[in-house]
Amino acid sequence: MVGTKLAPPAGSGAKLTTRLLAALMALVLCAGLMPAIPAWAAEDPAAPAASEQTADTATLTIVKGVPLWGDVAPVVNASFDFEKNATIDDLFKAAQQAGLIKGYEFGNTFDGENYYLSSVTTADGTAIAGSDGYWMSGVDGDNATAVSRDIALEAGKAYQLAWCANVSDIQPTKEQWTALAANAKEVGAAAQNASTVTLSLVKGVGYDSNGKMAALPVVNGKFSLAKDAKVDDLFKAAQQAGLIKGYEFGSTSDGENYYLSSVTTADGTVIAGSDGFWMSGVDGDNATAVSRDMALEVGKAYQLAWCANVSDIQPTKDQWVALAKVAKKAQGSAQGEEAVTPSPSTAKVDASALDADLEGVHRTLFVSLTAGCAGAGGPSESNVSDWNALSIAAAGQASTANKDAVIAEAQASYDKPDGYNLQRSILVLTALGVDATKVPAATGTIDLVAKLADTASAVDSYPTSAAFTLMAYAAGPYEVPASAVNSAQALLDKLALSQEAGGGFASSWGVDTTAMVVPALAAYQGNPLASDMLSHALGSMRSLQQDDGGFGNVNSTAVAVIALCAAGVDPAGEAWATTTGSTPLKALLASANEDLTGFVIPQGYSQKLADQQGFMALVAYQGLKNTGAAYNVYTQAAKGEAALPSVPNPQDPAAGQTTQGSQAPSGSALAQTGDDAGASAGVVAAALLGALACAVTARRRASRAAQDAVVR
Repeated sequence: MVGTKLAPPAGSGAKLTTRLLAALMALVLCAGLMPAIPAWAAEDPAAPAASEQTADTATLTIVKGVPLWGDVAPVVNASFDFEKNATIDDLFKAAQQAGLIKGYEFGNTFDGENYYLSSVTTADGTAIAGSDGYWMSGVDGDNATAVSRDIALEAGKAYQLAWCANVSDIQPTKEQWTALAANAKEVGAAAQNASTVTLSLVKGVGYDSNGKMAALPVVNGKFSLAKDAKVDDLFKAAQQAGLIKGYEFGSTSDGENYYLSSVTTADGTVIAGSDGFWMSGVDGDNATAVSRDMALEVGKAYQLAWCANVSDIQPTKDQWVALAKVAKKAQGSAQGEEAVTPSPSTAKVDASALDADLEGVHRTLFVSLTAGCAGAGGPSESNVSDWNALSIAAAGQASTANKDAVIAEAQASYDKPDGYNLQRSILVLTALGVDATKVPAATGTIDLVAKLADTASAVDSYPTSAAFTLMAYAAGPYEVPASAVNSAQALLDKLALSQEAGGGFASSWGVDTTAMVVPALAAYQGNPLASDMLSHALGSMRSLQQDDGGFGNVNSTAVAVIALCAAGVDPAGEAWATTTGSTPLKALLASANEDLTGFVIPQGYSQKLADQQGFMALVAYQGLKNTGAAYNVYTQAAKGEAALPSVPNPQDPAAGQTTQGSQAPSGSALAQTGDDAGASAGVVAAALLGALACAVTARRRASRAAQDAVVR
């Protein structure tokens, strides 16, 4: 995109050309205040082009934004050979070994679903990270592709990452301008023989009421003016209509053209200053300048946007192409150690088996995954082991977890409060019956709750950080003073500021962040602010649900099921069934492998993470069924209420009691939605399970006789 910079107010001393360059750079940033994960194309005809590279070569390009003038100076721009099974992490290791960077770190969403770049230390020792920006990533122009740590490298691909500043005051895209103009309303009565034109003033780009990125209008109206009217007359009409209180046009130093320098909104806010500038265009053409004396044309939309002075923004496609042309071959190679996408099976559970006995599939998968969690707890990749310890505690089997390992991990968390370590340790310890305010340590005991409440760095700017802090407080009888740095009210206020107009949190990434915030809001429904945020967040989740009942992949669907259970919504019920009759629970179970031992995952996803999140979702659903009320697996795990009921003996009327560790149902009953009145999980017969197993085995044999290793 290109844009036309409006001159600064008289006396600012800024030159039009320099500020124009800044504006041109600012136009390409189309994200709000929260990180998104777009991607960019990168062709390399000189290196050669990405599609023409050798079969075992991939390109890594890292930039720290775009400068206000001059060429983009990459931190890394090199191609590397790679071996089979190499990942993005291996590619970064190769860059480090080649001396192109000194270090790097990949962070993760709170539950470890995916790891994304969080920090790079350049060759000269400069660390690129912090709360004032974020990393954006992509692959060969696919804006829907994220560059996570475990993604498998593909031959000839260019992996592109850019550090971008947190800004929202940017110029809208042509599509966003067009959408805004289409919604402009008539202002005043139409004059005879008048020309109708549109004036749109915006202060940056953000999320609209539907959770979509859109221009945020200060003024957006259609005006009827005399045919010889000019832009200045259009602004006067907006002022007379009460849409703005005032405006000023400055000039270039020689007074050749007058451009907008200041607008005072209807509520008295002045939009002007040295920290930004006004950009302009006509009918979505950001290259057209709108000056004070410009004659108006019938039907045209005159569009002006206040843009921040930023340099750390993502490059344009042309800039990425230019970088790719000069990418050099680096020494060394990226070496993978093991298969990237282990999967327990190549086929998913048969749809007919789900239709015949959804609860039976749930039970069989639940039992299988429970068995694999014995001894869980303590350090592991993506913290899978700790979270599995919480899940089996919720399922009434806390005694099988490795409590000592969890305590040791909690001791380490006390000295490393960043990275959500304290939140996780408090939740898991509480689930295992350990008081997080009196954790055994070498010098006596340590209080993780007090540490979390009073350590500012323990809660970062991302919504899930505040959410899991709130749940850590709610998991036990923990009291946090209202004066604490991270008090409950302060955290709710923080979440309120980050909630989008559509109700979601970072919804441009999908449902995940919103679904991880919902259980926290559900735990604080007695607070009016939390209750209001919760209802809007659930609305956002529903808008992101797909036709199959799920939310795009195993992990996203799993966290959505967990969230719904915490809010008291049956994920197998009619209320969240799609037009095809599918529900979130059915979509999750449809991703189980045909052996019912785990989940089938997409390329680049972690098997352990998918199984961990999927299992937690199954536990949350069972907790909802057992208690007959909203069930928050994070805050209620210590009660052990989510155990499977024993399989009833049809000859024994007293059969069907819950298994060891389960509690009697509690809470207000849910309206029956997800289960047929005579076919709940508590009355699934052993014969049905046997028939299901036989059907699944027969289906697998028939499928493999017809085709080999087909992923459905």
